[in-house]
Amino acid sequence: MTSELFAATNQLKAQTRVEFIRAPVALITFFIGCSFGLLAAAGARILDAIFAFLLYRPHLDRMTNTSLPDFVPVYGVGALLTGLAVAPAGLLMAVFRMSARTPMHLVLASVALGVGFWAAGLVALKHPLLEEIKHVIKYVGKFLTRRAKVEIG
Repeated sequence: MTSELFAATNQLKAQTRVEFIRAPVALITFFIGCSFGLLAAAGARILDAIFAFLLYRPHLDRMTNTSLPDFVPVYGVGALLTGLAVAPAGLLMAVFRMSARTPMHLVLASVALGVGFWAAGLVALKHPLLEEIKHVIKYVGKFLTRRAKVEIG
């Protein structure tokens, strides 16, 4: 929501300056990463995200009257949930030494396990996303019930 904050606070000039710095650096690092393979390209994208964080953080702190310590717990929870989600697939790929010939049924099972770990993490942490998921499920249930009544009756 960074761009929305800049727009809502009439700070698009500041965002444009940040993007004139970030975009060329991101492009160059991505090109360099691509020349060394997929893993390096992914690493370049991670570097871009870190660089963008460093560039945008002071502006976000100013616009939202917050500071980095306000967000450390949020980032920590996000990192933990991400780790839970990717751990099974990461372990599987490590066992198979990143082989493209890793059996697909094991890849699918590891992804499903990662989804399960992520969901269990949401529950264990009492994450606010659970409330949003409940609202979506409730809404979809109401929609499907109305739809079924229209089709039947």
